[in-house]
Amino acid sequence: MRFFEFLLFLISVIGGAARIRFAERRPTWTSTIPLAAFLCAIIHVAGEGARWQMIPVYLVVLTTFTTTLVRAFQTSEIPVGGGVLSRVTGSIAILFGILSLVAATSLPVYDLPAPTGHYVVGVRALDLGDDLVIRVHYPADRSLSARIPSGLGELKGYIDYVSARYDIPVSLLGHLGLVKTHAYPNAQLSDELPIYRVLIQQPDPSHPSIHVTSLTEELASHGFIVLSIPSPTETDTTEAFTFDAEGLAERLEVIDPEGQGGWLAERLDFGRIGLYGFGDAGQTVVESCNGGNFRAGAAIGSSIPLGDPNIPFLYFRPEGKEDAPLSDIRATTYVVTSRGMLEDNFGDNARTSPLLAAIGDFGSIDIDRANQITRAYVRAFFNKHLTRGTLESILDGRSNEYPEVSIQVYDAQK
Repeated sequence: MRFFEFLLFLISVIGGAARIRFAERRPTWTSTIPLAAFLCAIIHVAGEGARWQMIPVYLVVLTTFTTTLVRAFQTSEIPVGGGVLSRVTGSIAILFGILSLVAATSLPVYDLPAPTGHYVVGVRALDLGDDLVIRVHYPADRSLSARIPSGLGELKGYIDYVSARYDIPVSLLGHLGLVKTHAYPNAQLSDELPIYRVLIQQPDPSHPSIHVTSLTEELASHGFIVLSIPSPTETDTTEAFTFDAEGLAERLEVIDPEGQGGWLAERLDFGRIGLYGFGDAGQTVVESCNGGNFRAGAAIGSSIPLGDPNIPFLYFRPEGKEDAPLSDIRATTYVVTSRGMLEDNFGDNARTSPLLAAIGDFGSIDIDRANQITRAYVRAFFNKHLTRGTLESILDGRSNEYPEVSIQVYDAQK
């Protein structure tokens, strides 16, 4: 629960307990509880945003405050029905508070992990024409603007995706619109470097790109410009899915400096472009990484057969996937697995509800630990292979920092 949500719950329960404890004669201080709860509710709604999970507590606050206000303006005392009524209303207040507590913790307004890089993260939508709008996360100068709701304009697609994947009614997921990211909209691209390394996220037909927002922000905070092509779950057009990453890279090379995407003109390092994808998109990534513009690729949370791209490649596999040893290696290849990580552990979906572990394809690993591992290995891989001379020790073998991770390194065969 968020701070003022929990405070509102606590005040309501204290008020209910006071009604039960002092049913016959209430001390003067108890008359301040409805006012305190009402003021807390105003701050909560204005600052954090209201949501349906808190409706039982809202009813308690509104009822007790209204009753107290009416009583204060009466010329004579309003009968309260004696001690029995006070105990009943107090019990109802506590019950409603518990209902809100259970609902709010079962479907929380969660916090995404903060990026660990030294750059602030900016985000913009970039219209490339032909009904194709991509999302760009990038290293930015510091901004005073407020953090934006998760997913920009794609929230409906994400809610529909979560609803379908985990069989949760859409009506229960509206609170996802209150989730905040760590990206600042339309912030200025950082001038610290003249050009930046580029990563393209290949769209997955079954997963929206927003489901890995924390990884996207992490990469941008470490100096990558990350381009996310929307999947069919995020757009009404099929153009985004049929438009491949190679075509996107070629279009960006001739971007108009005076056009809507002019802020990216001459700021993209086309000699250092990486490509990655999740789930079924991994196969497309492998195929795209044989020749072309890309210098490194990664298939994350994907169970596709291991291939032999001719550029450095990272396979981050779900636990339990048995793979035959690779042969005829054309470029350095990493095969990484972690105990307790299944397909759904590689994204942010697990934060939607602590109950999802029993529904989706989740392993036993802690949510934050899975996120930490995913970000560390993907970041290290692209940092090493898109920056000449960079060393990343966690890619050399087993790491003391991540003992649950197994890694096989295949060097190119001459």
